[in-house]
Amino acid sequence: EFIYILEEGHVRLGSLGGGGLERILSIFKPGDVFGEILFSTRRRPFQAVALDDAQVAIMSKATFLQFLSTSARWGKNFIRLVSDRLVSVQRDLASLSNTWTRPRLAYMLLRLADTLGVPTAQGTLITVPVTHEALAGMIGASRGRVPSHLKQLQREGLLARQGLLLIVRTEALKQKTAPTAPVPAAP
Repeated sequence: EFIYILEEGHVRLGSLGGGGLERILSIFKPGDVFGEILFSTRRRPFQAVALDDAQVAIMSKATFLQFLSTSARWGKNFIRLVSDRLVSVQRDLASLSNTWTRPRLAYMLLRLADTLGVPTAQGTLITVPVTHEALAGMIGASRGRVPSHLKQLQREGLLARQGLLLIVRTEALKQKTAPTAPVPAAP
């Protein structure tokens, strides 16, 4: 019955799959709105979990509907948000249709750099620590396959580490993966 606006911190949206493994669907950053599926289902099939100290504003469905009906600009922005999410899901499905782990991992690193990254002199710094387990959950791979691919990307100069954070050399990674993985479009 609520829609959420993330004011501070980061929240992951996940779903439990077969064998109790979590599939991470998205990571939200400050300013993101989530919970928009309240219009399509009564019981939410996903779980939102704070990754750090998060502050979330909550708006009831009734208040949100009234707000949308009084502001054409907010209505258009909400339609754009839902459309952007649909495009993102379709891109993710296209990426996951690749049978090999490396193209799926490259695609996800580019997506994380696009949504959670900040430019640095070394590349795009993903501002949230992402574990091997989380990456595996995002791309539908076993946790054991991710570290070897990450190390290979590091050896090729496409990825670096800054403590627990990853730095993606996005342009080089896009060029290297262009034939096999769809690349997120700039917002």
